[in-house]
Amino acid sequence: ILVAYRTLSDLALGEDDERRALDALGSLRELGERRRIPRMVVISLGEQIRIHAIGSRPETAMALLGQLESIVEQFERPELQPWQPYCRMKEAIARAYAAMAAFDDAKADLALQTAASHAESIHHGREIIVVKGLQAVLMHRRRLPAARAKLQEARDLASINGLERLIREVHPLTAEILGETEPAAQAA
Repeated sequence: ILVAYRTLSDLALGEDDERRALDALGSLRELGERRRIPRMVVISLGEQIRIHAIGSRPETAMALLGQLESIVEQFERPELQPWQPYCRMKEAIARAYAAMAAFDDAKADLALQTAASHAESIHHGREIIVVKGLQAVLMHRRRLPAARAKLQEARDLASINGLERLIREVHPLTAEILGETEPAAQAA
């Protein structure tokens, strides 16, 4: 179910249809709430935050982050604790996106450190790649020359894991860092 909704969202984004992507993620959230599966809600909100952050809508991203944080608190319950590290990781990535949209690089750095720790502890390769990609974007915004090497490492890991598209989805500035496009205007 999660893959189907994320695929619908990704296809819509590939066609530059944010509304349809957000509708699919909203439906995933509703399904998670109706079935009492908070992990679905966490994934939905995390993706919505990513879309709004990349779209330079920091207030919307921050409002959704507040909702996500309250859902993640539920993972303190014993029956949900096995999913807690995963959901804390998703929360930290969402926090990084929201902070990046607000140009709060210090908060974004801290959130990415937290996300990296969770991703590595649960061996979640996809999110390790996302974190490295976002770290490269932050480095690029600070004009640090190591940004390209950091992103190249993320791209190599993505390629090894069959996730080549993931690098482009992480953030619009990834293409610029790799020299694949003109500089993005005001990307979060």
